[in-house]
This record gives sequence, C-alpha cells and structure tokens, in this order.
Amino acid sequence: MSPIEHDDRRAFYRIEFPADVQMEALDKALLHDTLRLRTELKADLRMLQWLQLENQYAFVRESAMRAQPALAPLLRLMDAKLSFLAEELLHNKPKEAISQTIEMSATGLSLDWPRSLAPGSLWLVRIDPAGTDAPLSLPAIIQRLDTPSDQSSSRIAAEFFGLTEDETDALASWIVARQARCLSRRNSPESN
Repeated sequence: MSPIEHDDRRAFYRIEFPADVQMEALDKALLHDTLRLRTELKADLRMLQWLQLENQYAFVRESAMRAQPALAPLLRLMDAKLSFLAEELLHNKPKEAISQTIEMSATGLSLDWPRSLAPGSLWLVRIDPAGTDAPLSLPAIIQRLDTPSDQSSSRIAAEFFGLTEDETDALASWIVARQARCLSRRNSPESN
C-alpha cells in the first residue's frame, strides 16, 4: 500500500462528536524540530499512549474471554481499575473551553472557532469529548480557514502534526470504536 493510499484509508475514519475544545498557540520553530515538540508536549501526548494500551488490552481481553470464560470476573475487575485510573490521571477539563460539535479523523479535525487563526500556525488542540472518553491533546497545523460573511466564527481545518504511525493508528482505532458505539446505540431495541 502506497503512503498516499495509507493516508486516504486513515482519513476515511471520520466522526462528528460533541466536545469541549481549547487551543493553545505553540512556537512555530517547533514545526522544524519534531523531537523538541514531542519533548515539550510529552505530558499532553500521554493520552495517545493510553489509547495504544487500551487497544492492545481490548484485543487481549477478547482473546482471553473466548479462550477462558472463567476469567470474566477478573477481567471486569481490571476494567474497573483501568477506568478509575483513566479518570484520575487523564480527565482534566480544559479551562476556557468552547463546547461544540467537531469533525475528526485520524489525521486532523475541523471545527468552528471564534477568532481567525493563521494558516500554517501550530497549535495544541485539547479535546474533551462529551461522555466517558478521556480528553486528548494533539498538536495540529492550521490548513484552512473559512469565514462566512454572515457568521462571527471561522471554520478551521487542522492537520495533526508530529504524531508517530502508532499514535495515528491509535486515533483511527479510537474513532472506529466510537463509530461502533454510536451504531450499536442506534440499533439497540431501546432506541426503536
């Protein structure tokens, strides 16, 4: 699979969801020094490591449940402990966040913002999804800015920057898991 086809495949995984969003300007010099960017944002990028571990745990959990159903009580206990740790370590609500619906893929996002942001500028985007998902902090470059004449806000499109292949795949898996939850809620007997 060519790199272009690979990027297209990941861009297919796209979802809209309500979230609180906060944006913090980053030094433009970090665009040319990804190692320094990752060093400065190490604490903010922890959630991506959590997503990777969560994906690996989900795979192992399903395999263990099929092979040894007797492990179910132990796995439920581990689930509860992991949920507690995630809540304690990673759930810090952004200050001065704007609540809205955002569109996100594994490679970027699109959202409304109350002021203009220069295309090519680097930002740390903090996203706190409504519901039980822990917040994400992702570095992103503003790619496009659309300001309709009849609105006070701008629609921005930003591409995530400086993420590893594994982190981008973890985001894609997170999006697919959210899509699956939305579909299962729509198809559940209670929603009919």
